Amino acid sequence: MSTRTGPLAVVTALAVAAGLTLSGCAGGGAATAIGTGAAPSSAASPAPSSSAASSTPPSAAASSLGPGRLDRLQDPTGASPAASVGAPTRVRIPGIGVDSTLENLRRDAAGVLAAPKDWQRAGWYTESPVPGQRGPSVIAGHLTAPDGPGVFYRLPELRPGDPVTVTGADGRDVHFTVTRVLSADRVGIFPTEQIYGPTPDAQLRLITCDGHWDPALGHWTRNLVVFATADG
Repeated sequence: MSTRTGPLAVVTALAVAAGLTLSGCAGGGAATAIGTGAAPSSAASPAPSSSAASSTPPSAAASSLGPGRLDRLQDPTGASPAASVGAPTRVRIPGIGVDSTLENLRRDAAGVLAAPKDWQRAGWYTESPVPGQRGPSVIAGHLTAPDGPGVFYRLPELRPGDPVTVTGADGRDVHFTVTRVLSADRVGIFPTEQIYGPTPDAQLRLITCDGHWDPALGHWTRNLVVFATADG
């Protein structure tokens, strides 16, 4: 993966329609769109460097996830996962020091999927499978906050073999193992099927922003996606 050019802001959530990508990183207080495009990169980035802090737009903290069609999300049970099982409550990633309760992330009437309200909490997208069910469950979190790192600031440090644990509404833990880390460019053909397509087993996607802030485009240039598969 390419080297980061600066600290990153705000996060992403799920988009499962061909050609859609996760943007979730607008500045200037604008809502960020789940936009079109993106070609994948094959490796993970190192942790963000503080040397380019000046590239962060002044009002990036006000960003949220924007409009996008989420109409092809896999639902292996034929019913709302949250209604049948209950929303997950916590995610733990010991390798990067994350232990966060989970907000529920939803879309509004305009199709806008809001980022977590708390910069230090991750969020679970309620239209994705409950962790432990077949299919790609999606958890997103801020990479930076207005005053420093966000909950997923160290997400780029994860490597294959690292453990992730998600606690369900019933208090049971589902254990996952990271299989790969993908940095996807937002300009081009986004690898939608790789990230959100049907899977034969229970999987997890941890998502945040990547790349650098492009003032001409009005958003960050890449998305970081960590893939993990349920143990056993």
